[in-house]
Amino acid sequence: MYFKPAASRCEPIAGVSGYPAYKLWDKDETILGYAVAAGASGYGGPLGVLVYLGIDGILKNVIITENCETPAYFNRVLNEGYLDKFIGKQAHDPFEPGQDIDAVSGATYTVKGIAQAVRKGSWQVGKHELGLQVPAGTRFSLGWQELGLIILYGLVFIAVSCRCHTLRPWVLAISLLFLGFFLNSALSLANLTSLISGNLPDPLERPFWYFLTLGVLILTLLWGRNFYCAWLCPFGGLQEGIYKVLGFMKFNPSSPMMALARKIRWGILWAAVVALIFNNPSIASYEPFAVSFGGQGNLGHWLTLCLVLITGTFIYRVWCRLVCPVGTVLNFLASVKKRTRMLFRPNGPVSRPVDSVFEHPLTCAEVICSECGAGQARVRWADLPGKEKVFLGILVVYVLSIIITLSLNILSI
Repeated sequence: MYFKPAASRCEPIAGVSGYPAYKLWDKDETILGYAVAAGASGYGGPLGVLVYLGIDGILKNVIITENCETPAYFNRVLNEGYLDKFIGKQAHDPFEPGQDIDAVSGATYTVKGIAQAVRKGSWQVGKHELGLQVPAGTRFSLGWQELGLIILYGLVFIAVSCRCHTLRPWVLAISLLFLGFFLNSALSLANLTSLISGNLPDPLERPFWYFLTLGVLILTLLWGRNFYCAWLCPFGGLQEGIYKVLGFMKFNPSSPMMALARKIRWGILWAAVVALIFNNPSIASYEPFAVSFGGQGNLGHWLTLCLVLITGTFIYRVWCRLVCPVGTVLNFLASVKKRTRMLFRPNGPVSRPVDSVFEHPLTCAEVICSECGAGQARVRWADLPGKEKVFLGILVVYVLSIIITLSLNILSI
């Protein structure tokens, strides 16, 4: 149970650089302790805490004041009583999850962010107000996560440059294990909306976030191809595995149907970005990545995952082709380089487009439908074959599940 100080007066502590700290008194002018508002970086962006310490240097209370975390993970941390684990700790303790603080499985970055914020505030008060000897702060360093991601980038560059596409299933499998099941760090809409909103993690605390998010975006823009979806997306690899192992009945939607899906995909993407008005990028995340690799999500996430697992057995990369927001943005960035070249060489030879997910040339009909829509016949429901009607029904169910997910995300803040 949290201890609530009966403070009747507080004054800011002057002369100490760092986080804002306050000295607390009760109504009898007896010093109760100190409060400090500190911050760190969670998974979705800045994370703030208010730490209350007694005059004996023991933590009495920890309150979250700001967060941009995915609601499913953040609520799990609170429900498991993670904040209670700090109560009774000394101001000079290391506050390391998995060492002196019990961790919460499946919410690594959120847990580390809270612990780091508590550590900063406690060490500041302990050193400057209580005269305690606190450990030296950690410095920036590249860990095995960043090095592993750089190696994956290198493998993709070498394989694509040498046209060795036989390596793609192996690289995709490695990424599925490394980025998916081991790190649970697939590139998501929350990463992209964090860039738009400015809710960015500290690069010294979360270098992996920048290596993944900015690394993929910049390389896609410079390279002119969506290599992430085709080679590194762990959820894409999961879908390919399901399709190849369980895909006994195959169905390939027609070009008009795929063109319709692309239009709907942009509409869903913009609807999700509107969630930025809540000043929490993670609210816009409707992908089932967290459920797939971490087992955490709301009812909408689980419903979407079930749809992918079922429909993915007969439609190749169904999520990627119908509703994936990350693929939509990366495909657009990949086309910027080609479109820029066409501006300067309008009469030059036009290379045949390459699909970023499947790594093979598209047919002329698919190019017409996806690029400009020219020559696309009007589709009437009565003229559609039975399979196409089923596909439209599947698309509608996907849209409904995404709407449910976004609604539950908003209600959970």
